[in-house]
Amino acid sequence: MDCCNVGYAKGRCERVPAAADDAVRFSHGPSGEVRWSFERDHLPADYGTTVPGEESGQGSVLDSQIEAFAAAIAQTLSAQVATGSPKR
Repeated sequence: MDCCNVGYAKGRCERVPAAADDAVRFSHGPSGEVRWSFERDHLPADYGTTVPGEESGQGSVLDSQIEAFAAAIAQTLSAQVATGSPKR
């Protein structure tokens, strides 16, 4: 159980279904879109792009994660503008 939240817990945590994806990754695009990718066995399993506030077509859990990711990016960018720190 101590490895469930470390990533790639499939086969090591009884709470992760065998058919589940291993991970979901997010990145943000230049127009504010969120790019997401599911991984299974360390390889891309599915991917897509969505705009925060629109449904991804992959379910409410992913949509909630996309909203949280977009909010974190917006907060980071606002902080960078407020402090004048460079964009990375």
